[in-house]
Formats: sequence, structure tokens, C-alpha cells
Amino acid sequence: MGFGSAERNYTKLVKFVDHDDEVFGRRLSEKKIAGLTHCAMGLVTEAGEFMDTLKKFAGYNRPLDEENLKEELCDLMWYIKKATIILRISIQDLMLLNTKKLLKRYPNGWSEKDGLARMDKVRINFPVRFARFIRNFFKHKENLNGQG
Repeated sequence: MGFGSAERNYTKLVKFVDHDDEVFGRRLSEKKIAGLTHCAMGLVTEAGEFMDTLKKFAGYNRPLDEENLKEELCDLMWYIKKATIILRISIQDLMLLNTKKLLKRYPNGWSEKDGLARMDKVRINFPVRFARFIRNFFKHKENLNGQG
């Protein structure tokens, strides 16, 4: 089975699990934002579980649970794939966009110095914008639940 076939099967699975034709068919921005927010929350949760496995290894001297790490990566991929479906982009195109971005940002290859300098260019009042986004998300969710 090639990657394309696996991706099609995965797409069917995500559609089946979600049961939301409006997100996958018509582009309703409120539904897209709710779906993407769900993906973001899932990614953060699964990344935390991935990190927790590493913490147990590094901090508590437990054996490295590679099977659990693989399971958490699968969970992360599920949320990434769901987000790509909502955004109507393939994982391959997503990887190509990332490669182009990094080549533009670091034309001579990455260096720690360039990486640190890049951090200085980010000037966003992130906590305020994020809090506003989350507040609007839950307001929207309450409205949707009230209409059901």
C-alpha cells in the first residue's frame, strides 16, 4: 500500500470519526475555526504526553518507553492530518511549504546564532490575542450548542 492509498484511507477515517460534512464539504469558517481549535488542543495534549514519557525516562530513571512514544506520535499525526483536511492541504504540500520557509529564512543553513536572532523579530502580544481567541471560541461553541 503506497502513501497515497494510506492517506486516502486515513482521510476516510477522519471523516467517519468526525461526521461533520459541513467542515469537509462547504467551507464554513466558524466550523473550520472550531475544528482547527480542537486540533490545536489535541496537538498540545498529545505533545504533553510525548514529553511526559521522556520526563519519566530522563527525570525518574525509568526505561525509555519507545512504544508509548510511537503511540503518542500516531496521536499527533491524527490531529495534524485532521487539520490538513480542514485546511485542504496534503501533508506533502505542508512539508514543502515548511522546506521553502526554512530555505528562505536560513539560506546558508541553520545556525544557533541565526536561530536566536530570529526570535528577536517576533513582536506579538501573544497572551492577549490568544486569550481573546479562546474566549471567542467558547462563546461560539455555546452558541452552536444552544442552536442544536
